[in-house]
Amino acid sequence: MTTSRTDADAPVTSPTLTEIFAALANEDRLTIVRVMMPTGLERCALTITEIARTAELSRFAASRHLRVLIACGIVEVAARGRCRLHRLRSDAFAPIEDWLYPVIDSIECASERGSADGRFLTDEGFRAHVA
Repeated sequence: MTTSRTDADAPVTSPTLTEIFAALANEDRLTIVRVMMPTGLERCALTITEIARTAELSRFAASRHLRVLIACGIVEVAARGRCRLHRLRSDAFAPIEDWLYPVIDSIECASERGSADGRFLTDEGFRAHVA
């Protein structure tokens, strides 16, 4: 993970694919990410109380899960007066996108193409072969 500082309070990190999947391998953290997803053109910035209430978690549990998401670089924090606002980093999911799209493309190409020796069966052929 690469770390740089934009201010004294919040390190900005570039998470690896493995770190992102590890951080998201918890249902409560996935719920927190869904709660924090933007609904319009602007990104959501929420307090821990708002996140906990919407995700139906205790403030303690929400805080514990947010620490993991912050450490991984998925969530960033900004202080506004006495409040700390949390929001998803816009670039945090790029490693998933960079990995996932080629996987999907290769699967789609293989299923469309098929092969003479039957190793690459179309979806229908595979299902018939397994059944």
